[in-house]
Amino acid sequence: MRARVSSGSWTAASGKGVFELRDSAESREIWDKQFQARYEVELKGGVMNLQFRVQNTGWESFDFTCALHTYFAVSDIDKCSISGLGGKSYLDKTQSPAANAEQTEAEFKVQGAPVERIYADVTGPVTLHDGDKKVVIKADSKWQDVVLWSPYGNDAMGYKNFICIENAVINKPVTLKAGEMWYASVTYAPYVDSMPAWTAGVADDGP
Repeated sequence: MRARVSSGSWTAASGKGVFELRDSAESREIWDKQFQARYEVELKGGVMNLQFRVQNTGWESFDFTCALHTYFAVSDIDKCSISGLGGKSYLDKTQSPAANAEQTEAEFKVQGAPVERIYADVTGPVTLHDGDKKVVIKADSKWQDVVLWSPYGNDAMGYKNFICIENAVINKPVTLKAGEMWYASVTYAPYVDSMPAWTAGVADDGP
């Protein structure tokens, strides 16, 4: 079941957005489990924090996978790079059939072709570099995987000006027993010229 296309409710308070999804007759036709999913987005101190929580509200255990479908606007995909994935193994889903490989370069750049990779066991921060701008993505250890996706060459999708970097749990599904809860968080810290982005353009008027 895809939570992003299911009905739910939004609430907002003090710079925080909250989306909750519970099982329903509609969801049980697709996935016959009882659950509650909660997604929080908070802006604070120039940093964005996302938290995703899943609770098993039924009497039977279930397994699930998840990914934050996070799309980053960029000035030009051909001039961007991503660090933090060097030496990691990944599943290349652009191959038929999908093939396992290892990233040997320290920085990844889209090389003029579509990208769909699932990196396993990513434990450190991942950074998107875009000229003098960058975003540092720091996820807690419960986010085990990272997905990179770019529909390179698809003008209708505006491929030139975005890339998807998703924190995910795909390779090793989470198992929740009755009543158990799982949650994980990730922060996005943007910088301009190595300074926090929120300070960009702030004039120094002196004391």
